[in-house]
Amino acid sequence: MCILINPKPFDEYIKSLSSHARKDWVYVQKHNQDLKYESIPYDNRLNTAFMQLWEQQFIRGERKQWAFPESYVAELARKGELRFFIAIRDSNPIAAHFIQKRIGYWECHPPMYDKKDNKRYLGKFMWFNLFKFASENDLGILDMGSGPDSWREMIRDRDKYPNPKYKWIYVPEEVKNNPDKEPNYYIENHALIRKTD
Repeated sequence: MCILINPKPFDEYIKSLSSHARKDWVYVQKHNQDLKYESIPYDNRLNTAFMQLWEQQFIRGERKQWAFPESYVAELARKGELRFFIAIRDSNPIAAHFIQKRIGYWECHPPMYDKKDNKRYLGKFMWFNLFKFASENDLGILDMGSGPDSWREMIRDRDKYPNPKYKWIYVPEEVKNNPDKEPNYYIENHALIRKTD
């Protein structure tokens, strides 16, 4: 699903979410005051450790394998097609997240962290802070996993898509309730554009 962050300030984005999502944002801020969220140069050793941790944990009741090896992520970074983010506590990274440059948008892969530390809601902490960073740094359009062509269908029929269920809280209420009123996206000059006419 594509989420367009950059046209409005982050606080307006937060106000556009459901009350549940807004409470989650308040919660992750309160319970993670000792964390620092940073965009850093790609660190292959660190990313490999977090990718391996992610594969060892249960996700929706089973262990999952990445669709690509760590070397693929390193190659994206070498080509300048990757942004890498971490959450740090006392100089120790406790979560990592990478996003991949596509034509006109960023594909967001899942945040990686030790799920035993679930009282912090680290996944939500990483997602919200990514959106905040994107808003403040004009990063552009973020795709949480469906691509720019099928986002409207996924929102309209979201009951049919249980796997990305946790992501719906990040979609503004107006978009969830009226996806057909949202502008179309199209590629122009290697940029993903919102068509408003």
